[in-house]
Amino acid sequence: MNNLPLLNDLRVFMLVARRAGFAAAAEELGVSPA
Repeated sequence: MNNLPLLNDLRVFMLVARRAGFAAAAEELGVSPA
């Protein structure tokens, strides 16, 4: 059960997929894409 991703991880994954890239998702999240 500990191998399940955290909800925040899923949120980030969904944003990356929705924005089609890490840079746009990072901008929306207010974090560095690095």
